[in-house]
Amino acid sequence: MKTSSFPCERRNIKSYADLLCISPDYLSQVIKSFTNRPFTYWLNEALVQQAKNLLLNEDLTLHEIALQMHFSDQSSFGRFFKKCTGKSPAAYRRLFR
Repeated sequence: MKTSSFPCERRNIKSYADLLCISPDYLSQVIKSFTNRPFTYWLNEALVQQAKNLLLNEDLTLHEIALQMHFSDQSSFGRFFKKCTGKSPAAYRRLFR
């Protein structure tokens, strides 16, 4: 299962603003005004969705998923995922076995 690594590689608003040829402040304002949510909310949503898709592939270890998603290690990936979903990556994976 191949997924785009775009959100994984670009974890700051400057990267996206540069792609759009606008300032990070302007992009932040536009996102907030249209959605009532900050940029980081949407970035985290995209990262969590990508992680969930990868966790469905039981051939990938949690370590491999953490590396593929550009986390420094499995522990930081696990903390991020649990903070966003309330479940550890392993617990989420068990839901679909």
